[in-house]
Amino acid sequence: TISCLLPVLPVTAQLTKDIEYAKPGGASLLLDAYVPEGKGPFPTVILVHGGGWVNGTQRSYVPPLFDPLSNAGFAWFTINYRLAPGSHFPAQAEDVDAAIRWVKKHAREYKVDTRRIALMGESAGGHLVSYAGARGKGDTRVAAVVAFYGAHDLLGRAKKLGEINDNVKDVQLCVQVSAKSANEEQKSANQRPPW
Repeated sequence: TISCLLPVLPVTAQLTKDIEYAKPGGASLLLDAYVPEGKGPFPTVILVHGGGWVNGTQRSYVPPLFDPLSNAGFAWFTINYRLAPGSHFPAQAEDVDAAIRWVKKHAREYKVDTRRIALMGESAGGHLVSYAGARGKGDTRVAAVVAFYGAHDLLGRAKKLGEINDNVKDVQLCVQVSAKSANEEQKSANQRPPW
C-alpha cells in the first residue's frame, strides 16, 4: 500500500539536541528541537539566548522557557549564534535568519505550522528577535516576536556604561540603516510593521 512509502513521524514528544542548522564561514551553528506529542502541525517558537552577544549557547539563559512552551503544546527550537568579539554584527542577525529558514525548510519533519512561528529572546536575544522580526520578509517573516528585556538603545546604553566598542558601533549602524530602509518600504507600501 501507499502508506508503506510514507515516512513515519513520531507521535510521542521528542527532544533532539545539537542539530546543525547552518555553517557560515565554517562555524557550526547548532539548535535543539522539541516536538510535542501528537500529529501537529504545532505553533512554534524559535528561542534566542542572551549573553551580551559575547557568551552563551542554545542552552544558556532560556531553559526556564522550555517547560511552559512544552506544556502549552508548542514545538520549539533553541539556537546558538556566532558571538562577538569574534563575529561582528550583523553576523548574529544573519544567524537568526538562517535558523528561521531552516525551521521552515524542515517544517514537515518537525511538525511546524509555518503560519504560526514566533521568535522569542531575552537580553541580547531580545534585541536579535526584535531586529529579525522588524526586517523579516519572505522566507524570514514570522508571525510574532516576544522580546524579554531586549537591549534596543545600544548606543545610549554603551554611553551610559562608558564603553562604545566596535561591535556596538556596528550594531547601531546596521539598526539605523535597517530602520531607514524599513520606514521607506512601509511608506511606499502603506503597510504596518510586520508584527
